[in-house]
Amino acid sequence: MCIRDRLRRIVKEENSSTYPKELVKTIRDTMSAGKLVSDEVLLEIIGRKVLDPEITKGVIFDGFPRTIQQLDLYRQKLPIDLVVNITLREDILIEKLAGRRVCDGCGENYNICSIKTEGYDMDPLNPKKEGVCDKCSGKLVIRQDDTKETVKARLAEYNKKTAPVLGAFQKVAKVLDFEPKRGVKDYPK
Repeated sequence: MCIRDRLRRIVKEENSSTYPKELVKTIRDTMSAGKLVSDEVLLEIIGRKVLDPEITKGVIFDGFPRTIQQLDLYRQKLPIDLVVNITLREDILIEKLAGRRVCDGCGENYNICSIKTEGYDMDPLNPKKEGVCDKCSGKLVIRQDDTKETVKARLAEYNKKTAPVLGAFQKVAKVLDFEPKRGVKDYPK
């Protein structure tokens, strides 16, 4: 479960959402400012997902927990067996996120950025036709939270609140660091 995608879906489906309108507004405003959603909001969303019968065999969270408090609260409910920490140099991460393009129809991701420097060999993930989604022919857009300034704000917030969680993870679960220097070419098949 990708927390950020789940939050975006809640905001996008605001009118049909089962979440209270004030909660949806809080999520939208926080994300637009490039900040992390509060622990209370995340735990409400996670709590609903944990009750879902389809996750009886386990769940993989992407983007959660981000704080020691979230980790402690989550561990009261479920165990953590493995943490995969995907790492990239900050300058590379900023370039990749600034190059991301997302279909405004189906949400498919692309990336126009090509990085070939200092051991990095990341090809762009371009659509067949520039600006058009291969899946649904929707328009490709830059997400509001993918500008260089917003990405830098998100990284500062990460370094302040989330980086310390890695040390806590090492005490309760196996932590595997993974640096995809060749982009998707490094992902296991």
